[in-house]
Amino acid sequence: MTTISPFAAGTYVNTRSTSQLLSLKGQLDTLSTQLSTGRTAETYSGLGAGRTSSLTARGTLSALDGYDAGIASAQTRVTLASTSLQQIAKLTADLRGGLASNLQPATGTTVTPQLAQASLDGALDALNQSAAGQYLFGGRATDAVPVKSTDVILNGDKTTTPPQDGLVTLVQDQKKADLGTGMGRLELTDNLVNNTFRFSEDTSDKTGETRANFGFRIAATPTTTGAIKVD
Repeated sequence: MTTISPFAAGTYVNTRSTSQLLSLKGQLDTLSTQLSTGRTAETYSGLGAGRTSSLTARGTLSALDGYDAGIASAQTRVTLASTSLQQIAKLTADLRGGLASNLQPATGTTVTPQLAQASLDGALDALNQSAAGQYLFGGRATDAVPVKSTDVILNGDKTTTPPQDGLVTLVQDQKKADLGTGMGRLELTDNLVNNTFRFSEDTSDKTGETRANFGFRIAATPTTTGAIKVD
């Protein structure tokens, strides 16, 4: 049930004045809030037609913040990568200088293996640098160590299937393949009666594959003729 208040002379004027005062107080409160917070309204609906511009500006600012974060991350990665490459260059120069000094007879001692080992360890550490959980030199596989350890590189990894040979084993196999029967896959035929001998490349390789990958090659034949003949 709705109750109608009794009407009296002057009631309308008083009611209208009160409504205007409340409206003015609301406007004053809104202006005070805007001054204190620096915001036009607390909700997008309070912005009226300006809410579209506000939403567009917020999207632009958010995108710019993302760009700034990406640039800061990239700068960190570039700095670390540059530092790592400079470290490798320094290790290379130090190793070159150390090898040159160790070749001098006056030194009396040789630390070449230790120096080479330390330089290799330092270079691998530089290549395995990471930033924010991502390896700098891993390419697309940023979550895995890009370079194996020194021990695996030199000695291999027998725990894998199939086992992986290291550099030491590969060098030994290459030496055996190059030497063949001991002459570096070269053949020597002599004629003691005529005091002559013939020096030639291995002729037992019918396919040419072995000669293409292993052994020594005769670069040129002598310009003079005589007791020596090279094929």
